[in-house]
Amino acid sequence: MKSVVIYLILVGIPIAGVIGVLQAGRDITPPPYVGGTWAVTFVPDTTCHTVAPGDSVTMVVMQSGSHVVVTSANPMLPRLRGLANGQYFRVASGSDSVHMHGAIKRGEDRMRGFLAGFPCAAAQRTIFRGTRVAAPGAVGGGH
Repeated sequence: MKSVVIYLILVGIPIAGVIGVLQAGRDITPPPYVGGTWAVTFVPDTTCHTVAPGDSVTMVVMQSGSHVVVTSANPMLPRLRGLANGQYFRVASGSDSVHMHGAIKRGEDRMRGFLAGFPCAAAQRTIFRGTRVAAPGAVGGGH
């Protein structure tokens, strides 16, 4: 009898704890996932005209939890790192010369936002719009 009581205490308390945590977190919604390969078009800031409006650039966005890293084959756009918070993300270059502020709509493969410091250092608001062409780990253009 004593061993049954000890067993119920040692097993029952952790099970009750797990149930309590699951109940407390049932309404938590994860942020939209921004990772993947994106086809992005830019509308350059009027200060700079080095990128033609409508030019498309491929960006790869990697996300782990709230941490986001953006890379591109375009040498003008440096590697950007930052954080996602809800549907929004903010990334910057290591030297903080380029900042990207963006948003993604939950359930859609589209993002939009603006960059400061791109395509030239004087740029304050280069608008971008992107469409996800491949999810992380996908082969080809599908997801």
